[in-house]
Amino acid sequence: MHFLVHLAVPHLIGVPSAQTVYSTTVMEVISSPFWVLAGFGFTYFFGGVLVVYFIRALAHNRLLKRKLVVALPPNTTIDDISSESTARSLFRELSVRNFSVCLALTLALNLSYVLLIQRYFQGALGLPMLGGSGPFPHIFQYFLSPQLILVEFLLALLLLPLVAFVVPMLLGRVQVRQIDGSRVHTYWLSYVYSVAGGASLVLFLLNVFESKGTTGDFIIASTLIYAILSWYAALGINLGIPPAERRLARELAKMRGRDNIYFGQIFVGTSKEDAEQV
Repeated sequence: MHFLVHLAVPHLIGVPSAQTVYSTTVMEVISSPFWVLAGFGFTYFFGGVLVVYFIRALAHNRLLKRKLVVALPPNTTIDDISSESTARSLFRELSVRNFSVCLALTLALNLSYVLLIQRYFQGALGLPMLGGSGPFPHIFQYFLSPQLILVEFLLALLLLPLVAFVVPMLLGRVQVRQIDGSRVHTYWLSYVYSVAGGASLVLFLLNVFESKGTTGDFIIASTLIYAILSWYAALGINLGIPPAERRLARELAKMRGRDNIYFGQIFVGTSKEDAEQV
């Protein structure tokens, strides 16, 4: 825009500097619709296709042999979900709650590995070290580091499928749970965030014991970058839930009658009258 205005009124507006052009380009790439497409594609592929193989492995693997229950809302069948129109399901899934959950999951997972980048890639990426006159010059240098942007982009692409893998079951109507344990999405996310949290704790303790300070500017810059990425990725995940859910429902419908996979509800209570669905 600055360059177009310069072409229109060159005597009033000067030529934008290379630094301005570069920083603007970087920020536009960060906020690109690419992340909406990535969230949508990963949700459909991982949450609607690959998760089916995970469910089959839990149920049919000789070592695991988990008994799974496919639970649906009252007065809803698996065929209803698999044949529902896109517009109707999309209108239902696009909610503030769903968006907030997706944003929190993606942002928390990405930020868990910020210390990993700062510790092992700072020298290789040529990032500014501690010291200097103030925070803003350093933050600006972080934003202008193409190496940092590339590493954080790749890390976000690597971690996004871990969330998209189970989001359709977490926020959708198809619930798959172990008959003697937790829901499959809780089972998966507990391991994902346990590893992420453990990695962050280990890196933090290493920094403490080795007397290495963590650059506050780096944390601020990474938080802002990942906040923008996660915002668009969360939108893409929400858009991908309906088609992924329909695909998952169609695949689960094909598993009717197979060993260790049941369709119904689980109720717990001291009597039939007091039993509650879990």
